[in-house]
Amino acid sequence: MKKNKIIAGAMALMVMACAAPATAVAAGGTVVFSASKETALPGDEFTIEVSLSDIPSTGINACEFAVGYDSSLVTITGVEAGALTKTNAESVDASSSSIPLFDSYINKSNGTINVCWSTSAEDSKYWMQGEGVMVTITGTVNSDAKNGSVADFEIEAISRDTYPGSGTKNNAIKVGYYDGSKVLYDYEVKNGSVTIGSAAPTVSMYGDANCDGEVNISDVVLVKSWLLNSSKYSITEQGKANSDVQGSANGINGNDVVAIQKYVLKLVTSLPI
Repeated sequence: MKKNKIIAGAMALMVMACAAPATAVAAGGTVVFSASKETALPGDEFTIEVSLSDIPSTGINACEFAVGYDSSLVTITGVEAGALTKTNAESVDASSSSIPLFDSYINKSNGTINVCWSTSAEDSKYWMQGEGVMVTITGTVNSDAKNGSVADFEIEAISRDTYPGSGTKNNAIKVGYYDGSKVLYDYEVKNGSVTIGSAAPTVSMYGDANCDGEVNISDVVLVKSWLLNSSKYSITEQGKANSDVQGSANGINGNDVVAIQKYVLKLVTSLPI
């Protein structure tokens, strides 16, 4: 089996694409690419994991994709192969000593990370199988990033010609296998993100707006006062989480005041409602 290569940016990325056009055979199954959603403060480090799932039983011996990110909000510091790529293919792939099976390239100028894994191992037990993390991306939130900003991590096709000299831009992620003919799987993408700021607190006690460890009329008064004049009356983020007791995480409103009051008056026996 011949290992095929392209040049992406300044590095050779191994991909499932020949140096000339080839007919791709569609295969059953849809591989799901998923990037995690994280939260981090300005100046803090973060980790995004890109996972593959629903891999057809034949497996994958070649995969390439890019991850776009917002360089005005985050700086990428590292890209590492995930557990899914640890197939021990190096033990039977003679070319792996000169060409790494996993490769990546961070293009800081346009905010993309090119990722590729491939092996010329013919035995499919050395291919990517099942599901798991294919790549781990580490980075730092820029110090001037504003709280509430969201840095999207979008899984997409590598920007290059479909093959050298084609003059046609690639517009698809490549995932499948090569065993004399090129077999491509369908794919689905679930993008990730890094939200700048603190993670929302978990509820410590439903209805406890002032966070004193009790639910009583003072909590009713505080929530009502905050709704009427939030510039004069304040509730901590923990208190806001505790006070959202009516509906499904839809924020604090008058219905929450009524619900807490009913609980205090023992008209309802539990919160949330």
